[in-house]
Amino acid sequence: MSSCRERRRYLGYHRQKSAQSKGELRLRVLEAQCVNRIRPSINRGVWVYNDDDTRGEASAMYNGLVTNSSKEMMCFSDFAFPPEYPPYLSTHHVIKYYRDYAKYYDIEKYIKFNTEVVDVSPTDDNQTTGQWNVTTRQRDQEQLIEQTDIFDAVMVCTGCHSKCKIPEHPGMDEFKGQIIHSNTFRRGEDFAGQNVLVVGASHSAGDAATQCSHHAKSTYISLRNGCYVLARRGPKGMPMDSVANRRFSSNLPGFIRSKMLSSLVESRMDVDNLGLRSDKKDVFSSSIMVSDSLPDRILNGTLKVKADIERFTENGVKFVDGSCIEDIDTVIFATGYDTTFPFITREIFDETKMELFKHILSPKYTTLAFVGAVGAPGAQGPVFELQARWTVSVFSGSVKLPDLETRQIEAKERVDNMLKQYGYLKIKFAPVPYQEELASDIGVKPTLDMFLIDPKLAAKVFFGPAYPPSYRLKGPHTWAGARQAIMNGWENTTNPTKTRHITKQNGLNPIFPAIVLFALILAIIF
Repeated sequence: MSSCRERRRYLGYHRQKSAQSKGELRLRVLEAQCVNRIRPSINRGVWVYNDDDTRGEASAMYNGLVTNSSKEMMCFSDFAFPPEYPPYLSTHHVIKYYRDYAKYYDIEKYIKFNTEVVDVSPTDDNQTTGQWNVTTRQRDQEQLIEQTDIFDAVMVCTGCHSKCKIPEHPGMDEFKGQIIHSNTFRRGEDFAGQNVLVVGASHSAGDAATQCSHHAKSTYISLRNGCYVLARRGPKGMPMDSVANRRFSSNLPGFIRSKMLSSLVESRMDVDNLGLRSDKKDVFSSSIMVSDSLPDRILNGTLKVKADIERFTENGVKFVDGSCIEDIDTVIFATGYDTTFPFITREIFDETKMELFKHILSPKYTTLAFVGAVGAPGAQGPVFELQARWTVSVFSGSVKLPDLETRQIEAKERVDNMLKQYGYLKIKFAPVPYQEELASDIGVKPTLDMFLIDPKLAAKVFFGPAYPPSYRLKGPHTWAGARQAIMNGWENTTNPTKTRHITKQNGLNPIFPAIVLFALILAIIF
């Protein structure tokens, strides 16, 4: 059993401002709750919103959550979102889409629900058969039933957001306010009348801070190194991710892409006056936050930006720039997660190193793959889908692997590059180049000969958004609806918002943003 401190960090903790005995009783209650709640959530999926404070269980959905990626960029490559869905989606849109997908392809019969995987280990003859023992646990009424089955291959698809991470700061034990992780955040109105500090520089930090700023007495957000704040609306009102993630621009040198994105951010706000400027000039090495309203909340005084935390005091926080807040009721740490796979021992795979061939495959065990253990600015679902398709191609033998030494060297080089870019272990990269790499391996990458066969489609594919259906145009497992999905991408994005008829003389050419970006590149170079 983990220590009291570890359990309190996992859940967040609250120490009563009254007598110490009551505070100790509260801590003992939290410890007892932790024993039950640290188990995987039952009957609750990641996208299922629940009002309860789930204390670190699977779902971290909060009221009012809207996707950071637009629907045309985050769809499955062979299943378009309904055209009537808005460009950016609420949780009920997303969960219905996934359920519709499962129903359409009749895959629920292959899913064993309400089942916890407790151990994955190689069989005694794994070196020759590649097989695995998988032990699962199910609750039958009041009884837990365990069973072990043998599988030819295993894909671990639990992702990298599993164990809440709260950094250590001096004085935390003496702080009398409430400390929670953003995983337990549900509504801004829960903090009405309080003084709230949100810690973090990514999407959930921005959402928690802006929601609290509508209800709290005062709201602050602490940024360690600053961040780049992107709106969902890009140039000419196009979804930002559909502008940023395109094949032609992804082939540009990194410093040019970083300069283009930083120039766009600074054209919309004064990052110095708002206290948001990142210490890192390279956008892709810095924290990126998607938030439409955070700059406005700063401008109207309901949200204030603070530096990194130096230490906690009994009732407040002191920051590294010397400033202090003397009366804090709640601190919300939106500081991410530690990647962990508790059902696999570190002798099999060490998640503290994350050395995986192609960021997917165990170099040593070629029938053990990790899908979704990466991050990307923009839609991540299509990245995970291509990882799954690549893995299946490896398992089936259609993609041949290099020797063990080559796989180990390649896996370490990828991690070393991440360490060099971020200064710590963070597996996050631009999605399009990585998707193209995997797509090339399995034979589904779009090629330039499309310009001879279907020039209109080719223009959309190479200069327009990198829509997921572009990986269903050729190679194995093509989709008959791929061309239509790509050609109608802009129409499906804009039509749901056209609820008032307006006559325009000149409509927006979907290729126009590409021309604008090309002009901007020339301006930067010359």
